[in-house]
Amino acid sequence: MTIKNKALDEYIVYLSEIKNRSKYTTRNYANDIMKFLHFLERNNINYLNAGRINARDFIEELSSNDYSEKSLRRITASIKSFYKWIAINDYNLLNKPGDSILNLKYRKLPKSLPKYLTINEVNELISDDDKESNPIETRNHCIMELLYATGVRVSELVSLNLNDIDKSNFQIRVMGKGMKERICIYGEEADRCLSKYLKNARPQLLQKNSPNALFINKMGNRISTRAIQRITSNFGKKAGSLKKIHPHLIRHSFATHLVQNNADLRIVQQLLGHTSANTTQIYTSINTIGYRPIISKALKNTRSIEKNRE
Repeated sequence: MTIKNKALDEYIVYLSEIKNRSKYTTRNYANDIMKFLHFLERNNINYLNAGRINARDFIEELSSNDYSEKSLRRITASIKSFYKWIAINDYNLLNKPGDSILNLKYRKLPKSLPKYLTINEVNELISDDDKESNPIETRNHCIMELLYATGVRVSELVSLNLNDIDKSNFQIRVMGKGMKERICIYGEEADRCLSKYLKNARPQLLQKNSPNALFINKMGNRISTRAIQRITSNFGKKAGSLKKIHPHLIRHSFATHLVQNNADLRIVQQLLGHTSANTTQIYTSINTIGYRPIISKALKNTRSIEKNRE
């Protein structure tokens, strides 16, 4: 949906031809302002009557939809720049004492609790794999299981190589942000899916020049983050989920279920690869044997962490 707005059209020309902004910057500013105009229209507010409070409500709405702080700062700057231009170009901008949109400033919003899936939603999302009919489906199911079993970031998952997998100890070596390594453990169900993928599916996807990547696409190349985002989205649609399913939501769910079942926050922090401002610790030194029983207990209602050995 596009809003016809003479002021916005003229402002875009001003950015590109007078201010010599790049096409990229001009496009971003135009998109930001268009979103705000849509917001005002939904709330029956004339854009010339919009105040600072309206803009803040809009920013808070975007924040609740997981917009990054960097994006929110740019959007705030876009709106303020647009209205400053309006004010000096005789557009009869309504001046609201104490609520002028010209006084809009970005203020860091308190972080809201992350969205997550319930245990039942996870089980519905990652259902039984009996209906898998080809190597792609087997691979995709393994990806979903491993995302939830370990809580890794999508970028970390696509970077996994075969030699990062330690099946004998049910763990993977992950290269996280800042080139920090850590160990993530996984459970019985993920191990079963991983074995099935490595034995039956991956060999069918291999090509002569295939990399050592754990997950590969149908061309035999390392799978991309975008491909995994599509996979998680498609699983959500098939499960009939009303939530937008993406890898980070699965990561949030993993962490939330641990915390809900009284896992130590320090352990959760280490598993997720989060670092405090005072540490640059590389997490390969963590004793996984010590915290495996805690995680097993915490996720007892979902997929088992500890494989029973005789």
